[in-house]
Amino acid sequence: MSHLQSKLSTLEAQLSAARAELEAAQSKAAESTDLHEKLNYLTRARAAQDLISSIEQEISTVRGAIAEAERQEHRQELLERARGIAHEIGECREDLEALLYGVQQAIAALQRQGPAIINKWRSARERWLATFAALEPGGWPHHGGDTENSKRLAALEGVLSDLGADGRALLQLPPDMRPTNRLERPVYEGRNWHHAPPQTPEDFGIYVLDTLLTRPGAQQPAAVPAPDPSKSL
Repeated sequence: MSHLQSKLSTLEAQLSAARAELEAAQSKAAESTDLHEKLNYLTRARAAQDLISSIEQEISTVRGAIAEAERQEHRQELLERARGIAHEIGECREDLEALLYGVQQAIAALQRQGPAIINKWRSARERWLATFAALEPGGWPHHGGDTENSKRLAALEGVLSDLGADGRALLQLPPDMRPTNRLERPVYEGRNWHHAPPQTPEDFGIYVLDTLLTRPGAQQPAAVPAPDPSKSL
């Protein structure tokens, strides 16, 4: 590119000199009264004009070469930009694939273990209800406020108090487990995701669990029967 610019500058200087020569020759030819001298100046003017035409043609060729070089340079710049964008897109894809792989691994673990864990929880819950019935013979407390139920609630609170911090886990439910009107029979009810689509990471995890447990043909976690008050330790 630089050598073309240098050549163009040289040609433009030559063109300027040739035009000056043409103008001077034409002026002297017009002023001269001597025929021989006039013919000499006209010959010089014709030669200057031929030189000008030749230089202008060469300048046009050089300018075309410069324009083509500039186009090629700009094209290379655009190609480099596209190459950088391609690397950026590739990195984005790799980052997303890594994140999605982590999610896929977590979902696969949830698919393999989620229903079994809930069944295990239900089994432990059943044993806890039977154990409570053995500790404090009688029915499981319900939502009512009658005297007998108040006694059962007090009995439950007494057992939990004896257990201390360990007792709190006995009343916990897995995510999205819903108690029925009888607290001893929690059931799994999927959320209405059409009404409230998942938004938080916790929501998406529960959404996956919902689809595992509520899709057609899915095996539901085992129900927990009510405790038998007649059982004892």
